[in-house]
Amino acid sequence: MWEQLALIRCLTVHAYSEGPSNIWDRQGTGQVKAIPTDGKALIFEESGYWKNCAGKNIPFRNTFKWVQDSERRISLSHLRYGPEQPVYLFTFTKITNKLWYCEVPHQCAMDQYAAEAIIRKDEIRLNWKITGPRKNENLHYCYQP
Repeated sequence: MWEQLALIRCLTVHAYSEGPSNIWDRQGTGQVKAIPTDGKALIFEESGYWKNCAGKNIPFRNTFKWVQDSERRISLSHLRYGPEQPVYLFTFTKITNKLWYCEVPHQCAMDQYAAEAIIRKDEIRLNWKITGPRKNENLHYCYQP
């Protein structure tokens, strides 16, 4: 997975809620700048547009930091507060050559974030599941070169 992360340049994402409301149902597309910081870290600067269920385009921006901890472990942090204050999300562990799971879900207040990465020849699919008292959401990212 590590070698493929460095090649990523674009993304598509589908976000939706499970349950009676589809207000959070949206599709997104964007660009990714994959910036190596040293031999074991990679910054993803993501930017693009969501299209909500009403058809309105909404800009988005995210910055993530990937760190190769070992051949079988890669950690992910969100840089919402900048590179000096990363928000650790989780560490992915290699299950097979094509499947990586987060070891422990990330807890944010009462919400829990879990993810899996599915590795394909020309893409990485990152599937998030967010659950909590008022959340039951899914994010399906597709990263490609």
